[in-house]
Amino acid sequence: MPAIFVADRLISTIFHETDPAWVISSEPHREAGLDWINDGQAFVVLSERGGWRQAYRCSRDGTEQTLLTPGEYDIIERVKVDEAGGFLYFAASPEDGTAQYLFRVPLDGPPGPPERITPCAKSATCLPSAVCLLSCLASV
Repeated sequence: MPAIFVADRLISTIFHETDPAWVISSEPHREAGLDWINDGQAFVVLSERGGWRQAYRCSRDGTEQTLLTPGEYDIIERVKVDEAGGFLYFAASPEDGTAQYLFRVPLDGPPGPPERITPCAKSATCLPSAVCLLSCLASV
């Protein structure tokens, strides 16, 4: 992903990855692209570089790339980057491939296991419905 600095008329690459065995379209999927945080000094991006579809926090200059969602599971959908609350919300199904559940991880701090938001008895299969999301977040 090139960064364009208009004042300096410079273009530099801050994030780039390739995989000769797989093609992922960046549009029109909601999960593609970057979510800028920290006043544009960092961003959150999904990547399959480790063999699983995971979220990374990367510095604007590209020197720091931190795995936010460690584990052997794929993120199904990036639901919301809540910078004010300090969390990334996402849908995944680490233990049950027939259902989706809402999880969150902190945007800053050490990576750890995701916190499951959806109650154990309920599947969040209605995601990305705003009503379901608000209901799930209200229980946090």
